[in-house]
This record gives sequence, C-alpha cells and structure tokens, in this order.
Amino acid sequence: MAWVLHATMSVLNRKSTISASALLLAGLFGTAFAGVVESENTPKAGLPVPYTGELPSLASLNIRDAQLENLLSGLAEPWAFEFIAADEIILTQIRARMSRFNLVTGALTQITGLPEIATDKEQAGLLDVEVHPGFEQNHRIYFSYSISDKEVGRFYTLVVATAILDGEQLQEVREIFRLQPFGWSPANFGGALEFDDQGYLFVTTGDRSEHIFAQDGARLQGKILRLNDDGSVPEDNPFFNDKDVDNRIWALGIRNAQGLHFDAQRSLLFEAEHGPMGGG
Repeated sequence: MAWVLHATMSVLNRKSTISASALLLAGLFGTAFAGVVESENTPKAGLPVPYTGELPSLASLNIRDAQLENLLSGLAEPWAFEFIAADEIILTQIRARMSRFNLVTGALTQITGLPEIATDKEQAGLLDVEVHPGFEQNHRIYFSYSISDKEVGRFYTLVVATAILDGEQLQEVREIFRLQPFGWSPANFGGALEFDDQGYLFVTTGDRSEHIFAQDGARLQGKILRLNDDGSVPEDNPFFNDKDVDNRIWALGIRNAQGLHFDAQRSLLFEAEHGPMGGG
C-alpha cells in the first residue's frame, strides 16, 4: 500500500522514496530466536523495537500539519516516486514496473520502454527515479536498476539510465553509469538519485555486501557519486586530480544509501542508508 503525504513542508513535495526492504523490517524484527519465548515486541540486542500498530497520524513521525491519506493500493513492492506535475507522480515498483499516477483522477498508467532489468533475486530490480531540473521543457527522467551478467547468470550490478518520457513510453533510453565489476550479491545496490540546484546528479552505490570496498577510493562500491547530467565527471569533484581515487566519487564509506534529498535553501545533501543490524 502506497501513501502520499500532503504537507505544508515543501521538502515533502520534493522527493520521497519508498524502500521495499524497509517495508519488510517489521516482519524480520518480530521473528523469535530459536528456543527463546518472547513477545512480538520484545527488544533484541542491537535491534529497535518493531512498530506493529496502526499509524493514525503523522505526529508519531514528528511530521506536523499533514494528513495521511490512502490514494493507491494493490502495488507490488513500490520503491520510489517523483512528482512530474503538481497532480501527477512517476512511480517505480522493484519488479520492473514504472507507472504514471494521477493524484486527482486516480488513474494508474504503465510506462513502457524499460530496458532489460534483473528481478530474480532479493533487492534486484527497478529502483529510484528522478526528473531532470529542466523536465518541463525536455521531459527527461533518470532511473536506476540492476542487471545480471548474461555470461555467468548469477552476478549483478547497478545501472543508471536516462530517457525521454513521451506520454506513457520511454524514448531514447541511454545508460550513463554502470558499476563495475559485477558482484555476487543481489542486494545493497544503493541506487538513490538526486539533482542539486546546480544541475549535478548525485548517485549512491551500495557496498554490494562487501563492506571492505566502501573505503577503497579505487572502487565505486559504497559511495556517493557526483556526475553531470550526461554521466560525465565535473572537474570540481573533490578527487578529480587524485590518481588513487575514482574522480566520480563525492563521498565514500557508505553502506547502502537508498535515500537522497538536496535542501536547496541550505545547500545541503542529506542521505539515509541501511545499517548492518537489519535496519535503516
């Protein structure tokens, strides 16, 4: 079930990401350890108490002056959405479905033209979606997803592509980033996308379940990248002239960031990542 927040806070209308893995946390946390009799809400070492009740208001999440309204149900693992108009969003579901949803009419229309996407394992699938700052003029969107190694069949990696949204069809689909090399893990892809107010595209890459690479400047796993809108590298990136560090890197030491938001008023980029103890 997907929820859209109507709020006076403009930040909520800018970017919202729904993580399918996060939706599973309550079920994971509520599992009892073998041989231990415990209630559903018994705290476990290193894990927060799971929330299993209703959400009558957003006050419990410290979001004021907002209403919680069910606008759309029946979705299978929704992952991300982005406003493309005041009354319409573009929505991704991890099993390789992209749709337009009209908030006024309730019409949900599938978008065709997606590239081949690996969806056969865990977190593999269609991930985030972002619109170009000039979307009203160029209708360009960006999206992240996983692919598998066709030669081996069991290895995966993250891809970012861009396309023109022409009604309910993607045109001129073009890959602008691919994480190398392919990895064994079908999880921890990252894939969050966000533009800043200068037109630079930020991309998160997960550590791909191999945390040692997150601090390695020569590898792109576990990083936040900063790119031009065509995938090229800005010359003022912090490691642009460092021969030991990939010049696309903006920040390193990241585990699995699946949320990005740029606060234009304060010129701050916020990221949210999943921790290693089963949580976000």
